[in-house]
Amino acid sequence: MTLGELKAQVFELIERERVDPDGVDAALATLPGGRVYFEGIKNGLRLAAMLPTEEPPLGLDRRILAAASE
Repeated sequence: MTLGELKAQVFELIERERVDPDGVDAALATLPGGRVYFEGIKNGLRLAAMLPTEEPPLGLDRRILAAASE
């Protein structure tokens, strides 16, 4: 696996890790820096999941489109 392949497949590998952690470890072990990249993405997803979700203000999409067309 190359770093480019890891970047393209990182979300699939995160899902696969739940059922085949040894296989994911083996794939990452062959790539220098692969484990660091993989864990960084997982940590980012963990942090994003902790963010509160809110509905955008009513009409925000119209204001954005109006501003973009100006």
